Amino acid sequence: MKKVTRFFSLLLAIAMVLAMNFGTLSVMADGDTYTITIKSDKTGHTYDAYQIFTGDLSDDGNTLSNVKWGTGIDGTELITLLKADSTVGSLFKDCKTAADVADVLGDGTKIDSDGAKIVADIIDNYLSTNSVSATATSTGGTELGSDSKYTYTISGVSAGYYLVKDRDDSVIADGDAYTDIILQVVNDVEVNAKAVYPTVTKTVNQSSYYEGETVTFTLTGTVPDTSAYDKYEYIFNDTMSPGLTYNTGSITVKVDDSDVDDTEYSVSTGTYTESGSEYNGGTTIKVSFEDVSKYSGKSIVVTYTATLNENAVVGNDGNPNKVYLEYSNNPNTSGGGEKGKTPEKEVVVFTFEVDVTKVDGTDNTKTLEGAKFVLMNSTQTMYAVKDSDGKISWVSDSTQASTFESDANGEFSIVGLGEGTYYLKETVAPDGYNLLSDLIKIEIEAEYEDASGTDTDDPNEAVKVTTLSATVTVGTGTGTTASGDADEGTVDVTVENKSGAVLPSTGGMGTKIFYTLGGILVIGAGVLLIVKRRMRND
Repeated sequence: MKKVTRFFSLLLAIAMVLAMNFGTLSVMADGDTYTITIKSDKTGHTYDAYQIFTGDLSDDGNTLSNVKWGTGIDGTELITLLKADSTVGSLFKDCKTAADVADVLGDGTKIDSDGAKIVADIIDNYLSTNSVSATATSTGGTELGSDSKYTYTISGVSAGYYLVKDRDDSVIADGDAYTDIILQVVNDVEVNAKAVYPTVTKTVNQSSYYEGETVTFTLTGTVPDTSAYDKYEYIFNDTMSPGLTYNTGSITVKVDDSDVDDTEYSVSTGTYTESGSEYNGGTTIKVSFEDVSKYSGKSIVVTYTATLNENAVVGNDGNPNKVYLEYSNNPNTSGGGEKGKTPEKEVVVFTFEVDVTKVDGTDNTKTLEGAKFVLMNSTQTMYAVKDSDGKISWVSDSTQASTFESDANGEFSIVGLGEGTYYLKETVAPDGYNLLSDLIKIEIEAEYEDASGTDTDDPNEAVKVTTLSATVTVGTGTGTTASGDADEGTVDVTVENKSGAVLPSTGGMGTKIFYTLGGILVIGAGVLLIVKRRMRND
């Protein structure tokens, strides 16, 4: 009897270490049949209870004697599986009954906790493979209120030892996972099911960028307790909208600030195809790990870079980037079984457009055609090159810089600028106007709000531009600020030119000065001629 008692103590210990990370367990009552109550923070589970062992329960409710196989267990088949295992099979070579198995497991000199875990895995796989009938099933959850948990009740179970698990193919919700098997002595019991699944976050270091600028994305995935799994697959699924170009080879992976060797994971890319989606035509990136069991309880950090390209969307539609994790979510099958999926995490990158109008410095209603400019970055070391749509990239060679020229309406646009400082340099003035000797500084500023409509300066929460403005300063003068259209992502600015001096054709002092100077020059020449003749005569 001591061996049987020790056996069930060992099994209960295994359940608590191996199992589904159920939390507190309390005995509620005693009687001929009992109830198992499971509380979970997730709805939609269906739990099945399997009676593995049964017997005669003592008056004090602590001892089970005359141990037999439970309901629905084919003991002969299960013993065959135990005997076939290469690690523990020899321990069960003489077993014929449930009591024989109990005798082996109850003898601490025959099997240790690692061996007992193997036995539990064999029972686990036996149940999953053979679909043993459950004693009772919960088919739904009832919300409990302030503690945000759901309760599941399995009633009418008789004395014995039970394995309780999610029914196969029943867990489909994002961000959820199958429970591992729990072994529990039957009395009325209540357990708190703790979810065992990973989470993922995504960060970007600023909200807006200019086209051609490098964007750094960081994906951080947590690894849950994986002790119940043979292996734990783990896949980052990242998708970029078409306005972002993945910089091939830029991926790095770290755990605890230490680099992870690239032999531990694989990287694959593709094209996202979903008609009508803002991601359609964008790039997909998968970073796949076959097994992250050794990182149980840690975080995996994936970093990569992309470039904001000529397809970038201006304004509030933005350029989104999203990620989700696929992960092993069923410890009740070999190798981690099917895959779960976390909710998606999305961040948005914004870019803007500056529309410039060239005007007369005296009469701002008069627009000027033919003014030419080059655009420089904040350090005046990079020059903008524009495509046929006016969208830009950047070069360090000034001779390759594109020219922005005001049209018949005095206008030109610069598409694809992030917040920050830029400089326009006039290279050709409009006909009849003086060339600007000073640089024109343009400072772009924006404010954002998150999904709840609250103002935010966190680029990882910003989903909408609420205000957009640009301040224009010529040389050391006083800047003027113009408000833009936050939704469209555009802001209008004006640049003035002063006209050159005009010489009057008749009248006025202008020509008189030339006449006077001309007369003086003639008189002076005559005097000089007379003096030279007198000198020769002398």
